[in-house]
Amino acid sequence: MATMRFPPPHADGGIPERVPRGSDAAKLRAVTSAVMSDNAFTPSSRASARRARRRRARRRGVLVLGGGAAVLVWGASALVGALTSVGEGGVAQAASVQASIEQRPARTTSDGTTPRVAALSAAAGSLAGGESVTITGTGLAGVTRVSFGTADAEIAEARDDAVTVIAPSAVDYVAGEVPVTVHAASVPVKGTSTLRYSYEARTGVDRQLQYALAHWDDYNDEQWGDYNPIGGDCMNFVSQTLVARGWAQRDDWYHDGASSTETWRFVPTFDAWITEHARELGVTRLGLDQRDQVKLGDLVVFDWDADGTLDHIQLVSDLDRNADGSVAIRMAGHNLDSNYRDLDHALTVEHPGSTAHFWSLPDA
Repeated sequence: MATMRFPPPHADGGIPERVPRGSDAAKLRAVTSAVMSDNAFTPSSRASARRARRRRARRRGVLVLGGGAAVLVWGASALVGALTSVGEGGVAQAASVQASIEQRPARTTSDGTTPRVAALSAAAGSLAGGESVTITGTGLAGVTRVSFGTADAEIAEARDDAVTVIAPSAVDYVAGEVPVTVHAASVPVKGTSTLRYSYEARTGVDRQLQYALAHWDDYNDEQWGDYNPIGGDCMNFVSQTLVARGWAQRDDWYHDGASSTETWRFVPTFDAWITEHARELGVTRLGLDQRDQVKLGDLVVFDWDADGTLDHIQLVSDLDRNADGSVAIRMAGHNLDSNYRDLDHALTVEHPGSTAHFWSLPDA
């Protein structure tokens, strides 16, 4: 095995209105004004004013709670305003009412069926998401939102007896169980509180992303060292994630704790090496105009000065579809230490005039 040779420096250049009359907002403003005006009353007049306000509120469909909290209710949904002019009790009461309203199951549909969920077709899936999951039940054609923990799923199809969604990725690729919440018209569907989904590191890509999001700002330098003092740690970090993905070290690409090959730690040498062994490694080079083919865990290699010398490397940590149909790519890496660095911002704002290419890796 070759002894460690320090590369020349190659640091990443960056461092780490009117309110319409009769609208809900106008009604809320009116109640706010009424409650806040309590501050101008004397103690004796405040009680009578409070009673008068309750009478007016009942006629308008507004419930006024003690301590100055107001709850406005219209039809099947509720707008809760916790307006505190006197003490903290009103806040707690308003929060309690809001919680009870949010937990209220969806009302019956137009055909008289009460929306209800029964079960998930899959109780667990990949950290990277993407699995098709079906939620069975009744009256589900009107489902408008399905969430896995805090992440919203894409609804592929909603029928009366089932809703099929595409599971989102786990937040920051952390394994664990999350609640699945089903909403119809912003109201939780009956039975949704029983649904649970477990995220697991099932694939090489899962393990790569799990490692990257755990160590983008918490260096695993006891095992792999830190090359920032001698030019930059970006390539060393990406090599670590490839090991987590399942790549085996070899004589021409390794880190043994005491020494490493230049292909492990230096971007230009790594890019030349992966180009030479592309067929053997099963990788494909893609240009910026082929970004729609990029996958999670793929590599992005940068030439900040467009001078033919490669300067930086990161891995793809998130993909999102923009409103215009284009693909937003976000990246994790060292120097800049980042978990979801935006590719286009890096190319146009941080380093205008720069260029980049991708290495699409085989499924793992």
